[in-house]
Amino acid sequence: MKKNCKGEYTNVDLNNTLCVEDLELYNECIEHIQSVQILEPSCTLVALPKSAGSKWNVNYFSDKDSVNLLLSFPELTRPWCRSYNYLFSYIWTNDKTVQDALHIQEGSIKEWLRCNQTLKDSYISDVSSSLVYHENLIKQGYRVLIYSGDHDMLVPYVATMAWIESLNLTVDSRWKPWFVDGQVAGYRVQYSDKKYQLTYATIKGAGHTAPEYKPEECHAMISRWFAYYPL
Repeated sequence: MKKNCKGEYTNVDLNNTLCVEDLELYNECIEHIQSVQILEPSCTLVALPKSAGSKWNVNYFSDKDSVNLLLSFPELTRPWCRSYNYLFSYIWTNDKTVQDALHIQEGSIKEWLRCNQTLKDSYISDVSSSLVYHENLIKQGYRVLIYSGDHDMLVPYVATMAWIESLNLTVDSRWKPWFVDGQVAGYRVQYSDKKYQLTYATIKGAGHTAPEYKPEECHAMISRWFAYYPL
């Protein structure tokens, strides 16, 4: 795929049949992998909007979910799925008592959603690269911490590593493990450019939202960084 697609996997030339075929095979191989944490079961999201009530409606599932539909019913299968936890967030956040306690302005939110996929319909442009913003941070001489869960395939840590390296920073400290309670919590590398300092850390075993998967390790990481203490 790397050879036939020449490094271009997003805006693919449809006339490049070898690349198209490679991508189709690749997508077939990863289709049923949980992209946000590749070691966890791939399950249809159970957390339905409150408006769905207690009824299961097949219209809430996309075609690609049909293969894993059985995994969505706890009474039919034993594998634990992280999406089971999200069900309670819909119930809790859409409760009027909770919203009053949080001082949510009445009428400002019709229905709380964990991931509001309709937001993308409100934008007419997209930021294809954030490199220019990081280049501005370099000029300001800030300290920067960037982290990635090393089991996240949605935004793989190697992809983050690639754009960091494109900044052409000086490596101050090469890859080393960092520890929590005497155990390897991940690996980190440090860069600099004059007063600018960047620390890139991976969190071992974490998925896309790293603190959700490894809260203790992420708390230790950010606490040390705020305290100017090495990871």
